[in-house]
Amino acid sequence: MQAIKTQFAPLLYMLFAIFHIGLSSYYAVPYLVTSDERFYQVIVPSEIVTLYANYTGSDKHYGFFAPGVAPDVRILFEIEDLEKGCFTEEFALPEANSEISHRLYTIQSVFAKVTEFQDFGATSLAAAMFNKYPTAKQVEVQVEVMDTPTMKEYQKGDRPNWVRIYASTFQKKIP
Repeated sequence: MQAIKTQFAPLLYMLFAIFHIGLSSYYAVPYLVTSDERFYQVIVPSEIVTLYANYTGSDKHYGFFAPGVAPDVRILFEIEDLEKGCFTEEFALPEANSEISHRLYTIQSVFAKVTEFQDFGATSLAAAMFNKYPTAKQVEVQVEVMDTPTMKEYQKGDRPNWVRIYASTFQKKIP
């Protein structure tokens, strides 16, 4: 692509730079959209602007700064096995590399945020546990999020704790 060679080129480049920096700044300062102070969101009305922001990375709002930090999520299985008895196992892959770990975290985050997915996902995970433990007769899938107190709450004595947001029990059909 050839550079624009007109007398207006410096002005066009400057306007484009202002647009890009302005868009990045807009996304960097999300505003509160719910009564829950832990979830922030940015809304851009134009699909073209949203597409541009996605492709250029301008839509990243640096959510690792409080208070917009997403809570940790974990999925637990309470398994009742005929041979091993009752035990708990956490959803994880022992030999996961960073890419697989990121995908697992994404799956766990979907459980926490998309309630329409929870029953379907839990059914799938329970089936995987029944395959892993053929003598299991019951699997309870539990999803928990880490409730991290604010600094004021922490100073008053509150501590982070796991809060169950979903649980479903599955039983193996014995012929």
